Amino acid sequence: MKSKIAIGIVILLVAIRAVLPSIVLPKVNSYLKDFSEIYVFHIEDLDISILRGAYRFEGLTGQLRKQKENFIQAKYIDVSLSWREIFRGRILTDVVADSVKFVLTQELMAGSKKQPAAKTIGEGKKAKEKLFPFNASRIDIRNSDFLFADVSGLPPELQLKVTGLDGRLNNVTTSPEDPISLFVGKGSLMNSGLIKVVGELNRSQKPLDWNFDVEVKEFEATKLNSFLKRKGPLTFEQGSLDLYGEIKSENGKLEGYVKPFLKKATFIGDQNDFKSFKHFGIEITVAALNALLKSSKDKSVATKIIFSYTKDDFQWNASHAISTAIAHGFQDKVEPGLENLYSLNLKKPQEVVGD
Repeated sequence: MKSKIAIGIVILLVAIRAVLPSIVLPKVNSYLKDFSEIYVFHIEDLDISILRGAYRFEGLTGQLRKQKENFIQAKYIDVSLSWREIFRGRILTDVVADSVKFVLTQELMAGSKKQPAAKTIGEGKKAKEKLFPFNASRIDIRNSDFLFADVSGLPPELQLKVTGLDGRLNNVTTSPEDPISLFVGKGSLMNSGLIKVVGELNRSQKPLDWNFDVEVKEFEATKLNSFLKRKGPLTFEQGSLDLYGEIKSENGKLEGYVKPFLKKATFIGDQNDFKSFKHFGIEITVAALNALLKSSKDKSVATKIIFSYTKDDFQWNASHAISTAIAHGFQDKVEPGLENLYSLNLKKPQEVVGD
């Protein structure tokens, strides 16, 4: 008798798994088609795993309304119960987004401004409640590409892109006892150097407090030539770039530094393109930079640029950057790596923010 009941339950679960997607998917797509005046989304397939307590959206695409090209697409988005959180007494989910491709364009930016930001945020919250009814514990991004083509008329070779991105956001749903969310991500910058970002966010504060560390290693300097040619006759013949930076935003004030390291680089200038006194100054700069490279034992040029931003006022210490670069070329070397100068100060939460 018990075996018959067990078999019956299994058959029922299998039937639910087989039938439920065909019922739910049309309703989901109908909602995604009309929920926003600006955006339209579509899901190709829906898979449900009863044993894992999970569901998966497959073939997600998103466009601006009346536009054919996707600004976002994903192979799948998997949502599953976080069993480790259940053992801690919380019902949360783990979200995995695989092979996401996001393209930021002028059209997308203009489209987002066609309605008040509050309305767009409200639409997003309603969509989240429909598609992701439980708050998330962790969000993973795997093998994804992000293309930032946000400058009008920018050719493909100048578009900033990060490919093969793998990242994780931990503690998405915070608590008063643990208000910090942690993020780590790495990928390939412009199909060249490795970029790595590690950060923390205090999502209980308004405005949001955050602190990020950025590292770029072995980026081919010649990748910058297409951009440099648009600005003047200064280009790289060879060399690689490493970059280390920290940036912190707290109480609406931003501060940080960036340390670029050019290694084994050679600067060149097109003599036929020096058409003004300004370009003559660039020619002198080329000679000075090459001289610094030759004088440096490790054949590198490096400096440290300190900056801050408060209420539309951007400040940076130019004299310090220049003197540091000169000193690096002779005796006082800039040390590669992060300096770990910044961290978030924990304050009493204003509002605990969920997923």
